[in-house]
Amino acid sequence: MKIMADDSNANVCSETPHLSAAIKRRAQALINDNSLDARTRSVLLYGLETEDPLLADLTRRVEAGENIVDDRGFLQIKEDNSTAPNSERNSAANEALT
Repeated sequence: MKIMADDSNANVCSETPHLSAAIKRRAQALINDNSLDARTRSVLLYGLETEDPLLADLTRRVEAGENIVDDRGFLQIKEDNSTAPNSERNSAANEALT
């Protein structure tokens, strides 16, 4: 019996997804834009250096003029609509419990 790990033809999957060259160029352009605050540029630079999968979303948000770092220096992560709590569903659940 031959074990697959010993097979030299076996492909190893990469755990980290690679960012497209376009995302990297757009992020680098924003990092070089001195009109943006230093915190935002630092977050983008860190995301670029670590190839963070959120970099595409952060780049899109900054390009749209959205602040990604709040006044206290915390990164603002948007919740996906599928994971955000639904107030109607929560109020119906609360009514069912009472």
